[in-house]
Amino acid sequence: TASTAVAAEPTTLPRSTPEAQGIPSSAILAFVEAAEKNVDALHSLMVLRHGHVVAEGWWGPYRRDDPHVLFSLSKRFASTGIGLAIAEGKLSLDDTLASLLPEYPATAKPITVRQLLTHTSGIWSYTNDGKFMSRETMLELKPSEVVATFKDHVPDFEPGTKWRYSNSGYFLLGAVVEQVT
Repeated sequence: TASTAVAAEPTTLPRSTPEAQGIPSSAILAFVEAAEKNVDALHSLMVLRHGHVVAEGWWGPYRRDDPHVLFSLSKRFASTGIGLAIAEGKLSLDDTLASLLPEYPATAKPITVRQLLTHTSGIWSYTNDGKFMSRETMLELKPSEVVATFKDHVPDFEPGTKWRYSNSGYFLLGAVVEQVT
């Protein structure tokens, strides 16, 4: 799943020196040097601290205003939401959908937050009648509608036994975040 993001205008966030925000410039330089050594293809970097941009840069041929294709962006937001909810004690990786979502049947095959995060839930982007549900269709659904769509879904395999890339699992995780927060 790809999304395109364009860099923010430079005036949208205040700029500051790293030291004024409590970060040694040497630490940022060490990070950049390590990243250049260990990362295959850097495009850009922006470091924020206390609401201020303290460092930013682009590696050629990329520029500030170049559109950038991002894959699986919704998964990053959903997993961040899950991580924050875990940190706040609202759920755990081993909680099941049935324990977190009132409309998810307790009699359904137990599927955990961990299995959804790791693409091992057995749920793929299909409905029970075997029709493919596209990302675009999923995006039009409210979280409660996502849960209703998959509440009677029979997993394609025993949860936790196989890896299979799943957009649907992350839509369910979004519903979990909405429910617990």
